[in-house]
Amino acid sequence: MAVFINRCAWWGRARAVATWWAPVCCFLAVCVLGSAASLAFASRAQAQTQTVAVPELRTWVTDQTGTLSAKVQETLNARLARLDQEKGAQLAVLVVPTTGEDTIESYARRVFDQWRIGRAGIDDGILLVVALNDRRLRIEVGYGLEGAVPDLVAGRIIRERITPQFKNGDYAAGILAGVDALESLVRGETLPEPAASSSSSDDDPWAILMPLAFISLFIPTLAAALASGVFVFLAFESLPLALVAAVVAAVLSRIGRTFGAGGKGSARVSRRGSAAGGFGGGFAGGRGGGGFGGGGGIGGGGASGGGGGSGGGGASGGW
Repeated sequence: MAVFINRCAWWGRARAVATWWAPVCCFLAVCVLGSAASLAFASRAQAQTQTVAVPELRTWVTDQTGTLSAKVQETLNARLARLDQEKGAQLAVLVVPTTGEDTIESYARRVFDQWRIGRAGIDDGILLVVALNDRRLRIEVGYGLEGAVPDLVAGRIIRERITPQFKNGDYAAGILAGVDALESLVRGETLPEPAASSSSSDDDPWAILMPLAFISLFIPTLAAALASGVFVFLAFESLPLALVAAVVAAVLSRIGRTFGAGGKGSARVSRRGSAAGGFGGGFAGGRGGGGFGGGGGIGGGGASGGGGGSGGGGASGGW
């Protein structure tokens, strides 16, 4: 009997404890779950609202999503490079996963201003931005092309040429169709002629090397070989070609000395003057501005903005 009474008493105390602690446990569980949900929501919101960096402009087509094949990118880059060279206007395409906290309009403007598409003072640049995950796109038009591509026309290109292809999942076809329409309008616009690409002696390797070969006739063999080798290596970034140039310069120097082109007096002068001039010309020609870089819109296979700005015109859309 006593055991039964003790068990009943223990059971009563257990029920009392459970009565008091059950609400407390429930409250704690709700707090923990609420905190976890808040953290998850905050993390997701932070991920969605982070600022998306503007990529560096290297080619006229920049795809950060892997959507466009290498062949499509190569085709577009070649076309847009020709447009830049023949017309002077610049058209760039950017495909990103998302614009983050920016609207498609503000992000496109930010990219345009950083890339500086179009020529300075003419502002004949156009930017096509596609944000795949956001399912939004924007055609941003420079002030100088707002007559050729007004807002209404940009909107029609989006609605009639680009987004129908996007809705079918063919993003490459949509971008190609948009570029076709924009390029046609730009080529039909009267714009200032592009600056003629300089075909000076700086762009002709033979024209650059011939004076150096002539100088080699009048300077000591070692100086001629060293100056020619260093110059050619800096200009062409080719060690085998630099070695060949050094050997040729050494041979020319020996020929010059054999026929009396470079005596002792001329050797002294060359050590102080011509040799130093050879090195100076080599470094200046190899790495200085202009050299072999081709400082226009396309140089060395890459793209660069011409200093243009956006006029705020264009249109946006979705699919």
